[in-house]
Amino acid sequence: MWICARPSSIHRMTSDEAVQLLLDGFVASVCGLLPVRAVWVHGSLALGDFQVGRSDFDLVAVLDGPIVDPEALCELHRSLEKTHPLAEKLHCSYMQVDQLADASLRHPTWAQQRYFDRPVGAVTRRELALGDRSLFGPPPSSLLPATTDEELAAFIRDDLEHFWYPATRKLTPWYTDIWVDLGLITVARAGVTLTTGHLITKQAALSLLPSLGAPASVVTDIHHRRYGPPTRATPPTKRPTPTQPTTAPTQGAAPTQGAAPTQGAAPAEGASLTGHPALGRYAALALPSPLWRLRRGQLARSFVRRQIAEVLDL
Repeated sequence: MWICARPSSIHRMTSDEAVQLLLDGFVASVCGLLPVRAVWVHGSLALGDFQVGRSDFDLVAVLDGPIVDPEALCELHRSLEKTHPLAEKLHCSYMQVDQLADASLRHPTWAQQRYFDRPVGAVTRRELALGDRSLFGPPPSSLLPATTDEELAAFIRDDLEHFWYPATRKLTPWYTDIWVDLGLITVARAGVTLTTGHLITKQAALSLLPSLGAPASVVTDIHHRRYGPPTRATPPTKRPTPTQPTTAPTQGAAPTQGAAPTQGAAPAEGASLTGHPALGRYAALALPSPLWRLRRGQLARSFVRRQIAEVLDL
């Protein structure tokens, strides 16, 4: 059962009332269930790139003790998701205060509507420090040990070399929006951080992609979905993780490269096929055609692989 609390100081992060009610309600509920020392914000909500209805709510709850009843915590999140339209995008890792210094530890996490353990890595820790935003309790600067530039660079190199680069050998994950978006944005952000030591937002990374040689049609497609007018979208897919690969439909023949799909319409290369009973529904629902998704995935995968090889000198 989640509790709706009075609005708090997060109006400085976003003025959207639905976001305000969701975060205040979550904080009140989790503080009633667990020994919470603080609730922190990272990601786009902390760094000023938040898009209501599209961005995730990336949170960290700092606890004074362990989670005794994981099922009760899962029920809190499920209840919240049933009663609030944005709650499926609320992700939270639960860290004990005496474990904050060890970045190698895995912590209970609710994300993508499931409960599992994962580390809170160097990028997240640096985002927490940069935003220094707290929904409840002391801010990250009061409790979280600093992440050095060397630790951040080592983490990013390892992520590129051992997760993203091997992932470019696969085909089907790149059929989905989330892999295309995160793949291109991740390599753009990584290149800047490894060169300058600075973290940039996803929007800044997207603006940088054309200068890196990213396919213009794919960059336009990502921009439409992340920052363009709302449209009917494909069903949400889970964020890629090494243990949760994303699956995709069986591949067909790749179309020739064409312009990126305009917002709310199927791309040009699929337009001539919309009379086929298997494809016409995509135009009716204002969805990208399967042929565009296949071609987009090929372009994205090739660019990410090439960019990683250049950044890491592989």
